[in-house]
Amino acid sequence: MADDVSEEETNVVQIQEPEEKDAGVTDERVKFVQTVALAEGELDSPININLTYTVPIDLPPLYFAHYEVLTKKVKLKNNGRTMVLNCTWQPKQPVPYLVGGPFTDRYEFSQLHFHWGNTCMEGSEHTVDGVQLPLEMHVVHFKTEYLTHEKAVKQPDGIAIVVYLFQLVLFQLHAEINPAIQTLLDSIETIEHADTHVRLENFPLTFIVEPFNVDYFLYFGAIHTSVLDHNVIWLISRHVMNVTDDQIEHFRYLYDVFDEPMLRNFRPIPIDVAERSVFHVCPSTVLISTLLQHLPPEDTYIKPKLCKHSEEEEEEEEEEDGEETTEQSICYCP
Repeated sequence: MADDVSEEETNVVQIQEPEEKDAGVTDERVKFVQTVALAEGELDSPININLTYTVPIDLPPLYFAHYEVLTKKVKLKNNGRTMVLNCTWQPKQPVPYLVGGPFTDRYEFSQLHFHWGNTCMEGSEHTVDGVQLPLEMHVVHFKTEYLTHEKAVKQPDGIAIVVYLFQLVLFQLHAEINPAIQTLLDSIETIEHADTHVRLENFPLTFIVEPFNVDYFLYFGAIHTSVLDHNVIWLISRHVMNVTDDQIEHFRYLYDVFDEPMLRNFRPIPIDVAERSVFHVCPSTVLISTLLQHLPPEDTYIKPKLCKHSEEEEEEEEEEDGEETTEQSICYCP
């Protein structure tokens, strides 16, 4: 499914904040995809991605602004439906956001969460060439002008989700372990049961989220569940990440709100899913497969640590700050 790509063929990632003139660019191509969003935004998601049926389009570079800024607080939570990572930043620090690409406004980071299955033959919500992958990560953003996630989710252009897909690696050697995922999983026993959380030591979002400027898939589709019904702008990274069978198994240690093992928290592709426009934004020259092999950064494994703050200290901090790291009251699962 994924093919090796030399470093020369990969795109250089820029994560700095763009200049104002770049942030405000709205050319005819951006206007066009926004027109498509209005027409197709209420169609069902997820969908199957096949490179052959995508529409190439050039858009301004996408920027993951301030994703390298160190967090103030990091909380990992089992909300009974998935595992959620919530973060806050110092009052004078900028909150990470997306800008450029298909956007004319900023989309602020809200939270990230995961979807997995009962076996490694399932788990992802989106399929690639008709095949499910074992894990999918959603990095959720809301349009900054709406001020909060809860207000943004009520708007047709309020939510943007960046999707990262994971492929199974067979050799469970130390070098193959995904260090970012392992950082979270090493704390998973603390949050086995629903509505429990643990505070982790701080790290920048770039430890988990790998920014990209170009060569990604873009489409528009809604989330329809019993408790949620809203439009989403979907951006799917073309570079698949690695995960081991043992790491996938750890996700299944979590229990749902009924105290049952959380084994299948993905939405299947609707049988009658409608056709729609799937854009391949600023394609690379490598067009032999839908996904490309992930080239991990040269980072060493970071041993995760739980934050030593007690719950009482944490509550005192939140009262002093006048803010609290909370799970968004949005369900992204069936």
